[in-house]
Amino acid sequence: MAAGPLVEHRAPPAGPDPGGPFGRRGRAAAIAVMMLVATVLRLAGLGRESLWVDEGYTAYLARLTPLGYVDDVRHTVRNILPPLYFALMHYWTAVAGSSEVMLRLPSVVAGVLVVPLVHALMTRLFDPVTGLLGAGATTVSLFQLQYSQEARMYELLALLSVASLYLLVRLLDEGRTWQVTALAVTDALVVWTHHYGALLLVAEAGFVVVLALARDVDGRTLRRWLASRLVLGVLVLPWALFFVDQLDKVGAYPWLPPVTVGSVRGVLEHFAGSPGALGVCAALTLVGLVAHRGLPRRLLARRRLTPADRGYLLLWTAFAVPVLLAVGYSVVASPVFGRKYLIASSVAFLMLAVVGARALPGRLLPVAALVLVVAVSGPQYVHFYRDVNKDQWRESTAYLEANAAPGDLVLFNAGYTLQNGYGAYARRTDLETRPFPAGSEEFSLQPTRADLDTLAGLVAGRRHAWVVYSQSHDEGFTIAEELGALSTGGECTEFVAISVCRYDLPAG
Repeated sequence: MAAGPLVEHRAPPAGPDPGGPFGRRGRAAAIAVMMLVATVLRLAGLGRESLWVDEGYTAYLARLTPLGYVDDVRHTVRNILPPLYFALMHYWTAVAGSSEVMLRLPSVVAGVLVVPLVHALMTRLFDPVTGLLGAGATTVSLFQLQYSQEARMYELLALLSVASLYLLVRLLDEGRTWQVTALAVTDALVVWTHHYGALLLVAEAGFVVVLALARDVDGRTLRRWLASRLVLGVLVLPWALFFVDQLDKVGAYPWLPPVTVGSVRGVLEHFAGSPGALGVCAALTLVGLVAHRGLPRRLLARRRLTPADRGYLLLWTAFAVPVLLAVGYSVVASPVFGRKYLIASSVAFLMLAVVGARALPGRLLPVAALVLVVAVSGPQYVHFYRDVNKDQWRESTAYLEANAAPGDLVLFNAGYTLQNGYGAYARRTDLETRPFPAGSEEFSLQPTRADLDTLAGLVAGRRHAWVVYSQSHDEGFTIAEELGALSTGGECTEFVAISVCRYDLPAG
């Protein structure tokens, strides 16, 4: 069969507002309601839980100026993150303060803004109904809720990633000059937010290459996209040398476990909300595959793709390519596969289920299918809003400071929790706090026999010694065993993900 001609996709001309629930006014009202619901869900209990270690690290890094942050990256092993989010947080906390609510509020804002942006993307790729279904699914997505309530950069990464996909589609549809710059700047912001954002950009490049090979994008538009890549390269070049150095750090000091089939399934379960929700999403995705079963044939035949074909291919690419790249790098180099780093893929994964739901007959069945995704995750929603999910540094620090005597020794294993956990809430200055073993300021270490032999000298002449266990590699509790032999008694108090142990020392 002869190849089809080169074509240029253009957005359909705007017609009159059809009115009703799917007209522009009806959709605008629906999105406004969804954004309100998204705001309420993301603000609910925002300051209820204390900061956990990574959020405490955000609080610490936000105190650094942008230049100070770059210096911290240069001289530490644990800090391997680009500076954009922390620069924004530096200026935000200077005005709003560093309470739990204020530290997490920027993520709430980003999470709410993802909703209308998903609507805009899905409407452009498919139709207004799919856009509304996508926005609704994003509004109540448990995965999005979790990272909208965390003082980290992941929800900002999700927002910028969806914006990147939207601008890519606009550029391919319309090929306007301003879109070259807008896409390049947005993609640079993606990379300056988190290195994993580069995986999405690789996926987008693969998508464009497939379209070019299928002769579904004209030469003029392709040149404009390549120009945007050139501008992107210039914008991210200042961070490139840091990125190479950080790759070496990841290889030398991996922090994630090796990837397994079970860990991949676990990530998909978190994307969906629960194991049951994953089953429903998988079934809906299968429906979508059936509805778009002619896409591979049209690609191979170089036939013109419909906008829905393009949209479906883009979603699959944005979901699968970053996941496969992360898995592949984990297998051949160093473990880097983690769910929060792939938050952009989580949006595409959910939208594939939305496309499948949209293919179901009638008006109510697509909505019912997405409601079922939420319903089967009911216990997980209850757990999220009712139970304690984050490390209790606020509570454990208050307990320790209320019960410690002046001059008491407090050891932290791992040592970095001293700065990023306890340090976020500590008020007293009359306690001697230190990491143990020495050198664990950035990574948890298994104490050696030589480390344990120093404990007797450290506790000599004190009334009490304390050990704070959190994210510890002292699996055998050898520190506790050694201090137990040196003490006359004591007790341990348990908090979520933290143990605080007091040891009473003999007089003299």
